[in-house]
Amino acid sequence: MKRSEMKLDERCRQEDFWETNVAKVTRPTFLKWIYEKKANQVIWAMKNKESEIETMFFPTAKECKEKMLSLISPSETVSIPGTVTIRQMGLHTALKKRGNKVHDFWKPNITVEERNIIRRSAFNSDVFLTSASAVTMQGEIFNIDGSGNRVSAMIFGPKRVFVVVGGNKLVRDIPQAVYMTKNYSAPLGNKERDETTNPCTKSGFCVDCRGVVRGCRVTVIIDYKPRRIQDYYLFIVGEDLGF
Repeated sequence: MKRSEMKLDERCRQEDFWETNVAKVTRPTFLKWIYEKKANQVIWAMKNKESEIETMFFPTAKECKEKMLSLISPSETVSIPGTVTIRQMGLHTALKKRGNKVHDFWKPNITVEERNIIRRSAFNSDVFLTSASAVTMQGEIFNIDGSGNRVSAMIFGPKRVFVVVGGNKLVRDIPQAVYMTKNYSAPLGNKERDETTNPCTKSGFCVDCRGVVRGCRVTVIIDYKPRRIQDYYLFIVGEDLGF
């Protein structure tokens, strides 16, 4: 029997079954599947162009966190900028708990100058943990930043850099990365920080604002491992992280 020929109550029962059972099970599974497929393309692109950026996929944030903790020595100094992804994973807490010296941008009850000192500390850290605005299928790490401290430390300063992105940040190309960052990531980030002067916190999308209120000021694309950084890692997680 075709679905169009079913009685209304039978169709409703089928739809209810889908909503209560199938959809809840399959959506996370399908997301992990598509994120892994995209991650494999990024891994291939990084290897194919000999980027020297070690790229790996992890099904869960927990697995990624465990790997990172195994690669970072308790004696190393770690710097963390204002990244939602790293906070979501609980890495800052785990590192502090085991004895790492952590320069944490989100440390509460500090002055603007103290926060700027934390920003600058990244250049002399052993390890820098961050996320990215997006990663393309061509193996390009894309970032739009406001102050520039995050993208600066991704290029020069620390001995090792770990970039962690959720599957939600994998995009087709640079134009898509720009669109997603300006029309999704930036408005959400500004809203979370309660930066109400930014027009996108009212519109919900980029209006290409000008002057002092503009947050999107520095655009950087990393194609290959920067020469003066010892080890560069890109870890992709099969979950939604950050925005």
